[in-house]
Amino acid sequence: MAQPACDVTFSIATYDRPKLLAKTLRSCVGQTNRRGLKLEVLVTDNHPSGNGRQAVDDVAGETTVPIR
Repeated sequence: MAQPACDVTFSIATYDRPKLLAKTLRSCVGQTNRRGLKLEVLVTDNHPSGNGRQAVDDVAGETTVPIR
């Protein structure tokens, strides 16, 4: 059986709050992971302009946790 791509997915829906999104992403990727679980973060930006993209890109550059 194939290994899962990740063990835990943090799913975040956002709309027009990029500063809070960045803070939330940093909190998610900063979680203590004593069990060695594979983590990822999934962001759904519901704003038509996608104004959360910069926050996602910034935090993704600071961590090894996949953010998509």
